[in-house]
Amino acid sequence: MALIALGALALVGLLLPFDGRVKLAMLDEPEGVRAFFGVATDIGLSAWYVYPSAALLLFIVFTDWRGLTRVGRRRVVNLYAHAFYLFASVASAALLTQVLKTIFGRARPALFDEEGPVAFRFFQLPHLYASFPSGHSTTMGAVTMVLMLWFKPLRIPALLAGLCFAFSRVVVLAHYPSDVVAGFTIGALVALTLARWLARRGILFGYDEAARGWATLLPERAGHWRDFGVRTVLGRLRSGR
Repeated sequence: MALIALGALALVGLLLPFDGRVKLAMLDEPEGVRAFFGVATDIGLSAWYVYPSAALLLFIVFTDWRGLTRVGRRRVVNLYAHAFYLFASVASAALLTQVLKTIFGRARPALFDEEGPVAFRFFQLPHLYASFPSGHSTTMGAVTMVLMLWFKPLRIPALLAGLCFAFSRVVVLAHYPSDVVAGFTIGALVALTLARWLARRGILFGYDEAARGWATLLPERAGHWRDFGVRTVLGRLRSGR
């Protein structure tokens, strides 16, 4: 994970000198292309994932389980835990990115003519100085990692789709490429960190004991219903066991 973070940081540094050129190149994109990506880019809004998962968590907490079978209760608990994982991954990544946006205060492409492509006004709150890292790309990084861990056979398609949606922010002139790389990496690493933390506690995920090297980076989703209730899950999270 440290190597991934350092590699992304190096890539951000390499992209910074080219951010302005890419922005100018996007001005030549056909209106139809920009209109399409203008709609597609909204899939990176954190609200699409935070609100439904939070609503599902509240629904499960306040549902009367007495009429459910033992297997039914296990399935509901498993659903609860996965909803918690999605909510925590996206929400915590978005919060971290928002803090970084405020610290760096990078001017958005909309201020390219006045500020240039590499303008940082530290601790600025206005929206036009919140370009680095990209919030939409952070969400896509977190969601992509969640999908890669949930659906192992679809890891490559999920990664490619997530990157496409993340870089749509460049096409619609909302961010520079370096913003997207930073945001996507932050989101993915936050979701992965949480998954590994859960795996060490036997919740939702686990590790393939035969795996070695890079194969140990991504934990495996548990292939069976875990036999513990919601209170046990929350108790484990609070106690750190």
